[in-house]
Amino acid sequence: MGLISFLRSSRGMTLLEVMMAVAVFGIIITFTTQMTSTSNRISGDSYNHVRMMEAAQAEMERIKSSGTYTSGYHGVLYYPPGTTEQQFYVTHYKVTDPDYNMLQVVVGPVPATPGLLDPNGPDNFLLVSWIP
Repeated sequence: MGLISFLRSSRGMTLLEVMMAVAVFGIIITFTTQMTSTSNRISGDSYNHVRMMEAAQAEMERIKSSGTYTSGYHGVLYYPPGTTEQQFYVTHYKVTDPDYNMLQVVVGPVPATPGLLDPNGPDNFLLVSWIP
């Protein structure tokens, strides 16, 4: 019996077979949707982390070129500089030691209540540089 003759003699699928096929496709679609949403979330988090890193570097260069900085400063930082495309929050910390002076720039999402950002916060980016 060949394939063509088998297909001609087949009467179709039973209701149980159709229900099983729908269930299998539903599981596959659910799994694919969850994987896609997780991938998009991770990609978005990485993108924001890169933008925070670039904003921290730009802020550090601005501080170094001006030669003035204030420990404990905090405020809104726009990225890219000169635009209002995305807002981050920035905090400056001066670390003073007899052997060195360092400046920490912390950039993170804009908090609900303004204040100093935690350098160890999981959503924040910390950049440290030596200040002459």
